[in-house]
Amino acid sequence: MAEAFGLSEIWTLLSAILVMAMIAGLGLIGSGVIRYKNSISILFQTFLAIPIVGLLWLCVGYSLSFGSESLAGVIASPQFSWRQYREPGELVFIIFQMSFAITATALTLGSVAERIRQRAILLFLFLWPLLVYVPVAHWIWNESGWIHRQIGGYDFAGGIVVHITAGFSSLVLSNHLGRRKDYFNLRLPSNVGNVYLGIFLVLIGWLGFNGGSALEFNMVAMTAIINTFICAFAGCLTWLLLERLHPPNRINFLGVTYGVICALVAITPSCSIVSGGSALLIGIVSCLVCFYSVRAMNRMFKVDDPLEVFSSHGIAGLVGALLTGLMFSEELISPKTSYGHMGESLLLANLVASLIVAIYAMIMTYLVIRLISLITPFRVSEKQENEGLDIVHHGEKYTNQ
Repeated sequence: MAEAFGLSEIWTLLSAILVMAMIAGLGLIGSGVIRYKNSISILFQTFLAIPIVGLLWLCVGYSLSFGSESLAGVIASPQFSWRQYREPGELVFIIFQMSFAITATALTLGSVAERIRQRAILLFLFLWPLLVYVPVAHWIWNESGWIHRQIGGYDFAGGIVVHITAGFSSLVLSNHLGRRKDYFNLRLPSNVGNVYLGIFLVLIGWLGFNGGSALEFNMVAMTAIINTFICAFAGCLTWLLLERLHPPNRINFLGVTYGVICALVAITPSCSIVSGGSALLIGIVSCLVCFYSVRAMNRMFKVDDPLEVFSSHGIAGLVGALLTGLMFSEELISPKTSYGHMGESLLLANLVASLIVAIYAMIMTYLVIRLISLITPFRVSEKQENEGLDIVHHGEKYTNQ
């Protein structure tokens, strides 16, 4: 007789569905930010991450990350995930973690929008999660992982594993591809309605991202959800105020959207172990740092990252990991949870773990780029860029182009 699924499995599966909706939100934000002639391409790329990364995860990705037979704490032995596990809780956990792997990969695509070749995308969606995301997930989230055992730290829902990995990889990607031809021209969002719907899906999906990481519908999950709301709202209002204080002294809807995302990223590693007041401060501080990071990357360094993935995920994830070590409440940490191995300092442990992951992600992303470049050019030609990737790659376009 088949074993029945309990409330915890139902909650985790529902959370995985919410995270998948968040991936759709990321695609909508991307299509709304960039120009009409490339809107379909970013939607296609984001959607394509689901079957490619999903199948990779179900075949070997999960077992490489969470398998019990670890090879020196670096990676687990490869096995077919769906054949190895038969417990209801384990099967649901595979799906839940699959949504995280897809999200991390989809995030990086925002940094290469409007100028990456389709064949390069197909190869990247296979190589990056396998060589970058999967090992990092094993190091931190698997009890046998070397960072978990030797350094420690605390990353409840992926601030380090997902966002620092994707954010710092995006810095390498955007630098390699270079600026778009019209980088110095003013570019307005092509579809603010898509951005509005996208950020709504992202906010709702993040509740599954953070709340679902409790793996049970309990006070830990509800604490994570409440703190996610508090931090996101504080981040939104902080960004709004900063835009009023800086020229042109107008509130920009796209900017406020970035404020919400930065706050969501920052609260992710600590959402279950901080108080509501700390969540409020994390939202304010993270958006202060990320607001000026976005301005610096665009005005000082001229980095062409169309969706500001490096600042809104890499920097926000780093800030969130450090604030976890400063603002966590020992009363909210489960007795079964290990944290702060480096001299019992959670701040130091998270700092070291974050830096290791950031450096590894950048080095491996560069190697992935070099490997793909041996097979196909990474960037489209100037003529193709001017024509637009919707027509060049898909033979499609919005009717109002």
